[in-house]
Amino acid sequence: MSSKKRIIEKEFKINAVKYMQEHPELTFEDAAHNLGVSVSSLHRWVKAYSSVDINNDNTSNIFRGSGNYSSDELFWLVITIILIIQ
Repeated sequence: MSSKKRIIEKEFKINAVKYMQEHPELTFEDAAHNLGVSVSSLHRWVKAYSSVDINNDNTSNIFRGSGNYSSDELFWLVITIILIIQ
């Protein structure tokens, strides 16, 4: 029996990090349980979010997933070139 990987949206991850910030009294274990995610995932999201300037609120490049492109601009450039070549 194979298990399917649960895909979690970027907005949920950002909200989970904000939840941790708004509830400093909670441990990672408690917060992860409340959110229904693993402790390691929550740790990873908090670490990724901490590398972003929160005041700037530029969250476009965090939690990018497993894609191969380093930015959305590069992705769309490649798509445009492919369409032009065809």
